[in-house]
Amino acid sequence: MNEPQSPPVQAGRVVFIGAGPGDPDLLTVKAARLIHQADLVLYAGSLVSPEVVALASPDARVADSSGLTLAETHALLAATVASGGLAARVHTGDPALYGAVAEQANLLTAAGIDFEIVPGVTTASAAAAAFKVSFTVPEATQTLILTRLAGRTSMPPGESLADLARHQAALAVYLSAGDPEGVQTALLAGGYPAHTPIAVAHRLSWPGERCFWATLADLPERVRQAQADRQTIFLVLPGLGRDSASTTKHEELVRLTGALQELVTARGWHDGALVVYCPHTTAGLAINEDADPDVARDMVMALSRLVPRDAGYRHAEGNSDAHVKASLTGPSLTLIVDGGRIQLGTWQGVFLCEWDGPRNRSVWAKWLGASA
Repeated sequence: MNEPQSPPVQAGRVVFIGAGPGDPDLLTVKAARLIHQADLVLYAGSLVSPEVVALASPDARVADSSGLTLAETHALLAATVASGGLAARVHTGDPALYGAVAEQANLLTAAGIDFEIVPGVTTASAAAAAFKVSFTVPEATQTLILTRLAGRTSMPPGESLADLARHQAALAVYLSAGDPEGVQTALLAGGYPAHTPIAVAHRLSWPGERCFWATLADLPERVRQAQADRQTIFLVLPGLGRDSASTTKHEELVRLTGALQELVTARGWHDGALVVYCPHTTAGLAINEDADPDVARDMVMALSRLVPRDAGYRHAEGNSDAHVKASLTGPSLTLIVDGGRIQLGTWQGVFLCEWDGPRNRSVWAKWLGASA
């Protein structure tokens, strides 16, 4: 079988390449190939990992653009194209976010020079992967906003961090770690509660990487202690600690123990208490035997006999029995966490008690203990 051949290099063009957060393994296959094929590799100084730059061909000209003006950068790109070469302009993260691609592209267009943009893994995505979290959570938030705190670059009207925070969506806040107090003030002004979890990633996938959790209340203190200033991103995650469970039957007990332990492990919670809450009037929470599934079925059967579905209730929706059963099981539990493990009896498990399904149910969790 013949080996697959690399596409031929088109002469005389510029390619803007997203180098991702730093780890060369996070480059796209196309990005790595073009860097190696390029006649000129012009990279954005210390923001691009040396391991990425090292992918350049030994015959390529490699230049650091950090000390160059826009005009000087353009002159290097234009000269390479004029000689029929391929110029790789390598930016950190994704070229579409907080780079100077637009200004460079305008000059290339004015000069009639062809260019292409190869996307990269942006730091927000890489940080979410590092923390093993999701920006979107059913019934909590389905929106992610990528933004920054106003600094030397002002924010347009309606786009201040406080304005955007009023959406109560997940936020990825770039280029703002130099003023964590300002971030905290803006987020509080936008309505995020002080206990909102924030994932902080500093020099992600670089030597000296530091990833840690904070809450909005202690964000400035945690960031200052870690000396996390440049190359730091904040992930504001209002949906974290709120999970969902899809039920499949009208009445059933759904296991939650594994999902709650995964949350404790992912957040790095070690010693404290986890309060779990069900924000529904026709579902509840319970701790009971999780070894024999017949016990859960017996509980559903017993409560259905105790509180029948049709008993002359006056509620027009016809689910008063579900409201009564939810009150009997209760809306919340407090779980002891010791050494990073939820402490339960030998046969015990945590259950979501569905009394009016099938539905998509939310479960909220609140940590009471020291930050990770």
